[in-house]
Amino acid sequence: MGLKLYNEDKILLSEEGMMSNPLRTHHDGKDGSADTKLIYIRNNDPVLYYEEVTLIPIDNAGYDDTIGEYGTGFNVKLSYGMIEPLPHEWNLINSGNSITVPTDIGSSSLANTTTYYPVWIRINIPGNTRVQDKSDISLRLQAIKRPIS
Repeated sequence: MGLKLYNEDKILLSEEGMMSNPLRTHHDGKDGSADTKLIYIRNNDPVLYYEEVTLIPIDNAGYDDTIGEYGTGFNVKLSYGMIEPLPHEWNLINSGNSITVPTDIGSSSLANTTTYYPVWIRINIPGNTRVQDKSDISLRLQAIKRPIS
């Protein structure tokens, strides 16, 4: 039980803490491309609520995407909300940054097990790379777990 991640169709992606399967995105490397996915966070435990819920992108390939003058151009960005960010809004988000859900999931008097909290993830691949399915990005959920009073 606890916090879980769901895909855009609200089908379970993970167990508490870490995605059991990495995200899969498809990219045309000729011109470069971005693949954007909507995912959700939801509490499945009726006796717990969560504070300071944070989602952290994990690049399992181990390279540092965009740091420095000679960055590779690969990047992973997260954004909270029901509406997908516009291109200029994505440009304002730093690659690799975690995001925090702006509200607690539930309260000391009631667990919220019905609301799906929306998060957009965008994975960019630079031009002049091979066409690829990228599957080395995972997401880790971190939160303070509290019992219902």
